[in-house]
Amino acid sequence: MKMKITALAAAAVMTLAPAVSGISAAAAGIPAAEDSSNFLLDCSSRAGYEYLGTMKNGAALQAAYDRMSDAAAKFWSDTNRPLNRIASYRTYAAIPYGELDYDTACIVYLTFRNDFPIYYFADCMLVGDSKYFYLIADKTYANGSTRAKAQQDIMDYIINTAKKAEGAGSDYEKAKIVHDAINEDLEFAYYDCGDPSLEAWAHNILGACQNGKGVCECYSRVYQAVLNYLDVDNYIVSGLAEGGDHAWNAVRLDDGKCYYFDENTLYEIDCSDNKGPIWEKQLPAKITSVCTGKGVVAAALENGSVYVFEEDGKKQIKTPGATGESIRVGCVSKSAYATRDSHGNSI
Repeated sequence: MKMKITALAAAAVMTLAPAVSGISAAAAGIPAAEDSSNFLLDCSSRAGYEYLGTMKNGAALQAAYDRMSDAAAKFWSDTNRPLNRIASYRTYAAIPYGELDYDTACIVYLTFRNDFPIYYFADCMLVGDSKYFYLIADKTYANGSTRAKAQQDIMDYIINTAKKAEGAGSDYEKAKIVHDAINEDLEFAYYDCGDPSLEAWAHNILGACQNGKGVCECYSRVYQAVLNYLDVDNYIVSGLAEGGDHAWNAVRLDDGKCYYFDENTLYEIDCSDNKGPIWEKQLPAKITSVCTGKGVVAAALENGSVYVFEEDGKKQIKTPGATGESIRVGCVSKSAYATRDSHGNSI
């Protein structure tokens, strides 16, 4: 799966380089918040904030970040607080530029938003005038009782999902357990016409916590929040994958390196027992990874093609040409995963 990082803040925080096995990076300073009695902090990161401090005019950037963070925390805590109007938008705070301009405020906001996946109401819209940068929320979050229920559902989902990984002995095990749990709980959110949903909830963690479905941003944000809660260092990454907008995660595992995890996978399985299948000699190139699970086995070849068979390896499900166009196979540490095809169907 070819990925290109394009998000302004996310691209700056990490410099990721491909490794021989999987996609890895040197430890890039992606700290999860330390344990505290504050649920918001436990589900957040300081990576973006710390990076802003290394930039030119870092103190001013961090001051703007702090103002945004304070405003969002107050809006979370006060469910009776109404949304105000600015033009056709709903806003919960107006942040003065101070020493910044609009473009720089946008970078700060994207950085803040990616540090706090729990803030479902933090919209992707970038709105400002000559004096203020406005923090925008979707109109569906104007009602206080709606926000109160949303926040309780978020807390319940994160805590209950994290409990599934409490007994894990390594960060890799935690990351894998949470990855599998989210994929078991969620399905991709489509409109009836087949296009990905544009509803606000489908792009934030409420898709997972209330509706059981969402698009890639929903998957990656809830994954980020749960791993933060478990103190597993990670960061959301947004950019391009196979020519379209996409979001995924970078997770630092026990070897101190960062690995890409893409939650829009149907399943992830262990490939450590990689014995040659009965059809291995029939394939036109050397096998680089073998994935089994959910009734199928997928083999990625050195020439870039992918072959998919029934679990017993006796019947080929799709032709090399079809799989080469629609099926992605990738490796994370010693695991591999096969994903949905280009139309969102499971393989």
